[in-house]
Amino acid sequence: MVKDLDSNTKINGYKKFGFREEWLDDFMSAPEHFWKSQSWGVPMYDAFKRWGKDAQLLDSKNELTDLGKLLHEIYNNNPSLVWEILWINLSYNSFIVNRFCSLVPFHKSFTSKSIQEDILAIENVSSAATLSNACVALYDFLDKSPIGEDCAQGISDGRQKIRKSHDYLSIEAIAYSLFKYAETHDIREFRLSNLYDIENQDGIYRQFGISKPQLIKALNVLSSHKERILIAELNMGLDHITLSNDIDSISVLKKLAM
Repeated sequence: MVKDLDSNTKINGYKKFGFREEWLDDFMSAPEHFWKSQSWGVPMYDAFKRWGKDAQLLDSKNELTDLGKLLHEIYNNNPSLVWEILWINLSYNSFIVNRFCSLVPFHKSFTSKSIQEDILAIENVSSAATLSNACVALYDFLDKSPIGEDCAQGISDGRQKIRKSHDYLSIEAIAYSLFKYAETHDIREFRLSNLYDIENQDGIYRQFGISKPQLIKALNVLSSHKERILIAELNMGLDHITLSNDIDSISVLKKLAM
């Protein structure tokens, strides 16, 4: 079962451009001057706006959101973490990233065309052309950002790419993803096994393919954190995760990353 986005969500074609590392570098170096610099063509600026909104980096006026302001503070010293957070948000808010995370198995080669075919095999879309553009944009995203190689979601494999499981996630991104998952499902408690259930189509495993042993290690670290971020009961057959009631996804990122 593929996780549904909001019924009003439209497929963004992103002008066939991915969310490129050079764009984010340029933007994060001087957000207030980015739109005036004219360094990129209009279609690229339009694509950046769409990716930025879907990633919750930009608001409706193309200004930094509260999360965006935090990511701007983090970016200079830890750009890898920022990319992890953006990918997590896009897995919920971008049609094409959501479907990629839901449908493309780990350790399997893919192309932009095969992603399109996988989507059309299970659901109708309003515009095949827009879907095709979105698949091209996603492929470009994986080509030209750390998500592809560094996060192993699109490693070059000849004329194709291969999606691999990624165990080297930052503890901050893992915590953010867990809280984002809880907020999306309106829960504060869930089982570790829920994240790996074949019927579950979102969360940290679908986003990055992190192995269960590695996630357990991270949960033990978070469970012993001085801020009492969460409680992980993982011994004697238990696999319960309980998140702190007074912390949300942005505040947990602030606590851990700043």
